[in-house]
Amino acid sequence: PILGPIPEYYGLIEEGGSNVTATGVNLWIDVPLYGQAVTDFHMWLAIYNTSQSTGNIVGSFDSGASMNWSFSDIEAGGIDLIIPASLINNNWPTTANNTVDQIIWARYNFSLSIPNQTSYDIQYISFYHTVAGSIVFTSQMESHALSTCGSWYQATSSCLQEFEITSSGDPPDGVGWNQTLLLDNLNIVWVDDISPQIFTLSHRVNTVDWADARNGDHIVIIAVDVNGEDDLQGRIWVHDNPVSNISELLSTPNQTLVYSTQVNGYWTSVPTTTYDPVLTHEVWVSLEMTDVEGNTAILLNGDSVKILPALPEVGSLTITNTDGDAIGWMWPASTTDGIVFSVEDSNNRTDLDVELDLSGPSGIYTISLPWDNDTNSYTSTWASSRADIGDWTVEIVASEFTSGETDLDGLQDGVDARFSIVDITLPVIVSAVSFDEGSQGRVDVEWLSEENETINSWVVILNETNIFIKSEVIQHDTENSGHATIATVLFAPGDYWAVVHVKDDQNNEVNQTIFFVNIPMPLPIVNSSNINLEVIGESIHASGNVVFRTGNGLLIWIVDGQEVENISIIDGIVETNISLSQMTNGTHDVELLICSNGVCEYWNQTVDSSPWWEISTSHICVDANCTVTNLGTSTIATRMIMNSNFSLFSCSGEIIVATNETISHNCTLSDLTLAGNHTLDWALEVQDRSGYWLLIEHSTTTFFIEDQIIQENESNNQSDSTADEINSGNDASSSTIYWIIGSIAFIVGAFLVFAMFGRSKDIEFAEENDDFELIKAAEEPVDIQPLTPRIVDSWEGLPSNGNYHNRDDGMWYQDAEGGWWWQHPDGRFELI
Repeated sequence: PILGPIPEYYGLIEEGGSNVTATGVNLWIDVPLYGQAVTDFHMWLAIYNTSQSTGNIVGSFDSGASMNWSFSDIEAGGIDLIIPASLINNNWPTTANNTVDQIIWARYNFSLSIPNQTSYDIQYISFYHTVAGSIVFTSQMESHALSTCGSWYQATSSCLQEFEITSSGDPPDGVGWNQTLLLDNLNIVWVDDISPQIFTLSHRVNTVDWADARNGDHIVIIAVDVNGEDDLQGRIWVHDNPVSNISELLSTPNQTLVYSTQVNGYWTSVPTTTYDPVLTHEVWVSLEMTDVEGNTAILLNGDSVKILPALPEVGSLTITNTDGDAIGWMWPASTTDGIVFSVEDSNNRTDLDVELDLSGPSGIYTISLPWDNDTNSYTSTWASSRADIGDWTVEIVASEFTSGETDLDGLQDGVDARFSIVDITLPVIVSAVSFDEGSQGRVDVEWLSEENETINSWVVILNETNIFIKSEVIQHDTENSGHATIATVLFAPGDYWAVVHVKDDQNNEVNQTIFFVNIPMPLPIVNSSNINLEVIGESIHASGNVVFRTGNGLLIWIVDGQEVENISIIDGIVETNISLSQMTNGTHDVELLICSNGVCEYWNQTVDSSPWWEISTSHICVDANCTVTNLGTSTIATRMIMNSNFSLFSCSGEIIVATNETISHNCTLSDLTLAGNHTLDWALEVQDRSGYWLLIEHSTTTFFIEDQIIQENESNNQSDSTADEINSGNDASSSTIYWIIGSIAFIVGAFLVFAMFGRSKDIEFAEENDDFELIKAAEEPVDIQPLTPRIVDSWEGLPSNGNYHNRDDGMWYQDAEGGWWWQHPDGRFELI
């Protein structure tokens, strides 16, 4: 409708010639060469003499294909001839006949053969097919677009919102059969061959359009096309000089544009840090825009931007003294320093106006810092004095001379730097000397200091190992001198040193160490010589010489950690001893201390008491008469005792035997003993140092007393007679004691060695001539046999299968082998 009618014409169906024989007809129809049937072909064959019609009607195509209909199918005066669409399409013509309005047409031929002469007519043809071909109506569309939108580039959907195409199948002369044209699979190709239309190319700096940039800024380039399309591809070149051809830029870097709804166009950001920050630059921008069809628009030198030098920006601040030493919050400046301030711009600009604002105890100062080519910085030196002592703050201001642009923050927000000015000039010690004045020492000091300084001074006394002894304030005699006195009466002997300290009111301190005094060594509190400890017999003897500072002292004996003697002594010869006879068997630590005023000298010696416990004897026994000889080095006690019939017998009892002494023991029968045999169980024993009796000899002796025959001429004193008979022993005419074991004498030439360690130790007997034997003691007579003496801690350690015996001298245990064990008071059992 928007372009008006575009006529197209189609051929009509006609019969082919006259029916000369009335047996057939040729039909033809014009169809599009590249079309096809979309429905079956329908036509009505009206037959007027049906009674005379027989056989089949045959339809044929040019290809030779055919199909049949029978006259027997006649209904309602005719036959509905239907040719399937598939058969129509299989025999579609392939040769062009003519072209009408850009549609290529072909002739479709079809013939009907009727077997006999028949009157018939063809009616109600119905046939639908496609029309395939190109219909160009560019001129009509262009005329419509230009008249509506003004230009093809603007003939978009926003201008031409929609259009439609309709068709009709009326015959050209308006008469004839009705035709229906179905419009389907219409393909309209829209060809875009027009380049994008650039509307604007602009820039923006810090949200400001068309503004000049500063070095360090980002320049935003914005490109907008006429229609605001969002599918274009764009890129820009930024160049230093205008160009006349795009080929001058193709080999140089470019930046891609990105579409943004915020700007309704395309944009990119161009950095400026690649340019010299101290110079002014002007750069040019060229643009290329390409649409999806590959149509390209180029805009050379479309925009230019001025890039000014970077804004003043303090990059660093250095504070030193003239010697190059750093000054800061942790490193103060001296009152004598020249303080050097050096400032650098972050962008190395050398054309700025740089100043420092100093705030401190003495006031506020503004210092100008000119550019210094030697240091490549803005530099100035400020001389300080004692009036400037204290804390200072620094603020830097850097500005452009022409524009007035200023870095107000300086190095950082707030205070840019802090430092302190202090007095670090040390006082000088001119001289420091000491004097020994007997009971005290004196130190004299002279010094130099700055004018109006307050000086504190003192002296510290150290001993020769640098141990602190005392300190003393130096009394000022003049503005630059003073002295201190220190009492030395309580100082220990040795060398002493004085450390002189001089400090001003700013804590600047110097010190100097000098010799102070020497305190000579006094006489020792205890001074001994030639003290010797010696064991003599059963005593330990000390001898030598000793001198006390006070003239007297103490001598202390300690044995095994226990003090046993404490005596006062004076200067002179030491001659003393203590008895060690009461020591138990073993080794013992003996210490000697000689002391005075809490100071002691010490000696010690280890003493072995085992030899004193060693018992060595020899003995001879005949019947109940024995002799014992002490072969050892110590006095011993011996005894002969009875073990049975105590009322009938008496024995010699306990006898002390000195070294190398021989004594006798015997047992005798009482005078009133009746006649007959009397047996005595006796034992010969020796006592060790612990008080225990050790068995030497054990035996039994039988005494015989004969009845007395009294003669008339004899005396009536029967008792005297009996006694005489017993004493005579060998008188054949009187009652005689016959010895059952008589005249049996043997000499045991043995040395019995008792190595006793209290009651708990074993007993060892040693006989001479290499004849050794062990003897055990028992209440009942036993044979002498070897045994191994030992001791157990309790009854649980005794051999099994024995018997206990409770006797006068304690509890005994006899083991299965006949061994006898005696129980100590502490519960231990010892094999005797």
